[in-house]
Amino acid sequence: MTTVPVKKRKRRLRKEFKYGLIGLAILILVILIFTVFIPSSTRRKITKLGYSKESAVAIMEQKLTNTVLEKEYSEALDENLKRGIKVAEHFDLYYVTTNVNDEIIHLNDILLKKGYAKEDALKCFANLSFKEITPLLVFNNVTNMDDYIQDVTSHRTIQNVFVKNDYTKYYENVSQVEDAAALDVIVNKYNMISTDYVPDVVSCSRQYASEGVELRSEAYEAFKEMEADMLAAGVEGIRGVYITSGYRNAELQKELYDRYLNSKGELYADAYSARPGSSEHQLGLSMDITATNKESLEFDTTEEYAWISVNCHKYGFILRYPASGEKITGYSFEPWHYRYVGKELATKIYNSGLTFDEYYELYMRDYSTAEGK
Repeated sequence: MTTVPVKKRKRRLRKEFKYGLIGLAILILVILIFTVFIPSSTRRKITKLGYSKESAVAIMEQKLTNTVLEKEYSEALDENLKRGIKVAEHFDLYYVTTNVNDEIIHLNDILLKKGYAKEDALKCFANLSFKEITPLLVFNNVTNMDDYIQDVTSHRTIQNVFVKNDYTKYYENVSQVEDAAALDVIVNKYNMISTDYVPDVVSCSRQYASEGVELRSEAYEAFKEMEADMLAAGVEGIRGVYITSGYRNAELQKELYDRYLNSKGELYADAYSARPGSSEHQLGLSMDITATNKESLEFDTTEEYAWISVNCHKYGFILRYPASGEKITGYSFEPWHYRYVGKELATKIYNSGLTFDEYYELYMRDYSTAEGK
């Protein structure tokens, strides 16, 4: 009797075990290559560009490795990656500006929603500041972004003044205001209210206003509070202010506009007066004021104006047509015109340094049904 078959079986088992170990070793090696060696090598390549180790990991996790390695180091990208920001959606933005934050990203998104091309938006962030870009949210006739950028950068000594002045077409593609009674409603040359709208107003006392002036009660009460605090501030030269004009119906607004139109022409009329349906005065939330010891047109030279212009937001008012925003609002500087929007919103607008028109487009407009510029 022979034992040869048994010996062959043992040799075969040893051989299978040996091959199994070799296969396992190869598998472990492959796993190590793809999970340790290659990632480690890739991280070194990324950090060699200047990125932090945290950013390198984030770049790999967000599957941006190849794209990042093809470009120069971006400090803005590095900082946002360390903050845990998902950068893929705005990746190109990080390579045209060194300052990418939530506000810049939001502005970029709104520009795209307004219908501007991605390439034009990137050109803006590469060449312009935040406040040099925001007018584009209001303008509706920017046909050449290179020309706009050149115009702005060539005239930076005067804030928000554009030499060409053809970046917008007034009263085109006008939207109808749905809720004219809302405190935060925007009324301008692109957003109009029905000429039939009549707000609930109260008569203003002759102590605070010219005869016949009316305002919505919340605006009137806020004005009286502001007037009292201004007088109590004890600033030398302040004698007080009063309201010269408040609520105007569409019929009166038409008379005022036609007067300018017939005497000065359409261009002048549109710069100094609103067409019926586009005047804030019809809301009952806007007022024209003047100092008690000065002519209305000299109001910006008074101590009263100096105090109100930096304090009115505390009472819910905004200077509606500032000198720095003439081409944006479409109206010449009106130091006497103040609009009531409530304390919270007025403070936000004041702190932003933007006109109400820009602020509304950037933070308040609903773009869920927007159709471009």
